[in-house]
Amino acid sequence: RDLPARVLHVPSLSVSGQDALAALGGAPLVSFRPDPAVQRLIAGWPRRLATAYPAFSEDLRDAGFAAILAGAGAA
Repeated sequence: RDLPARVLHVPSLSVSGQDALAALGGAPLVSFRPDPAVQRLIAGWPRRLATAYPAFSEDLRDAGFAAILAGAGAA
């Protein structure tokens, strides 16, 4: 691969609270409501990140949140 001398690219995963809860098996007593302080904090974060070298970490990509949870107990 033709890469520069230094590259730091850590793959990320975006998952909603509802999707995380579903992957955990759901919980009927959990509810979601907006928190203005948290919304203000997160409003300044980038929605998506991009890299000039996407192929560099293709093989590091997780299958999804449920796969991460399944692997958490494997260690």
